[in-house]
Amino acid sequence: MSATATTALPPRHADISPPTNLSPSRAVYTVVSTRFEAPRHYQLVAPVGFGAYGFVVSALDTRTNTRVAIKKGSRIFRDLNDCKRMVREIALLKALHHENVICLRDVYLPIEEGVDTFRDVYLVTDLMDTTLHSVIRSEQAMNESHYRFFVYQALRGLKYLHSAGVIHRDLKPANLLVNMNCDLQICDFGLARQYDRDAAMTDYVVTRYYRPPELLLMSSRYSFAVDIWSLGCILAEMVTRRTLFKGSDYVQQLDIILYTLRPTLDDLTFLDCPDAAHQVVKRTKALKESWGERPNATKVLPDVPEGPLRDFLLRMLVFDPRRRAKAEELLAHPFLEELHDVQDEPVAEKEFVWEYEHSEAQLSEATMRSILKQFATPA
Repeated sequence: MSATATTALPPRHADISPPTNLSPSRAVYTVVSTRFEAPRHYQLVAPVGFGAYGFVVSALDTRTNTRVAIKKGSRIFRDLNDCKRMVREIALLKALHHENVICLRDVYLPIEEGVDTFRDVYLVTDLMDTTLHSVIRSEQAMNESHYRFFVYQALRGLKYLHSAGVIHRDLKPANLLVNMNCDLQICDFGLARQYDRDAAMTDYVVTRYYRPPELLLMSSRYSFAVDIWSLGCILAEMVTRRTLFKGSDYVQQLDIILYTLRPTLDDLTFLDCPDAAHQVVKRTKALKESWGERPNATKVLPDVPEGPLRDFLLRMLVFDPRRRAKAEELLAHPFLEELHDVQDEPVAEKEFVWEYEHSEAQLSEATMRSILKQFATPA
């Protein structure tokens, strides 16, 4: 939902009309045929794209002379499930503050719609130049220094999030925002949840190519390790410029991982059902017989030579989530030795708690309106 995780539009100033006075503190614009309200201290610059929940415009905050992104979430109560994700994400970003996590600077409501009847909401975040997905798919040259700096920042952000009890659950290159100077921020927390070891969670999370084996095996109890697997896939994609595990559906996705990693019964003891573990091993053997051997078939990254980078990747891409390295362990790995500074890798002061985590059915439209009004800056 982050204001900068968008489908890009060409930045044409002509697509923004001159402002019209709405009140002493607000102006209204027409942005590509869309009505767009903004406090006067935001000077709209250009439309930049469509995000998951709305339209995004770049702007200048004249109070601080900084660039921001403003997203208009339109008719947000049409789908209450989507609205619940948005409200939870706002609550999360209001509570968490870290250099490598997108900063939610402001939330405001349209004044013309009325404080009890509003349909839209505006979110103001940092404005980043592009996404890691765009960088990987571009002809921009990258070397090991780039891989190291990007993954270090992502792990630094994950260490903080995990210490706050938050699992992102949808890490992918498109959700890692970057600037021209290679600064990185994690965005799009629409699927994020607080971790509860005793509670079952949906397995239909994480974009397929970055989904770990425990989710593909439909485990409802999983941990922060899902984010580590996803980041491992992302790092491999940076290095090779191609998707590491690319299945056409979730079954083929799992088959590719099984064929590549060849899990044993010992690797599958995290599954609650012993019979399921035996079936997975049987499936793995059948794939080997069907697809045949290949050079380095048992290795995840045959193109990456032995060394710190390869070892670092293999500690992330471990089939058994309980044996996957944690963020703080990876930060201390020799591959990141040049950047690692435990004094500059903060943890959260307290865990994030979303009071509706296990009772979202209680999040009626009226309740969500009330929450949004609490978060919004007064007009």
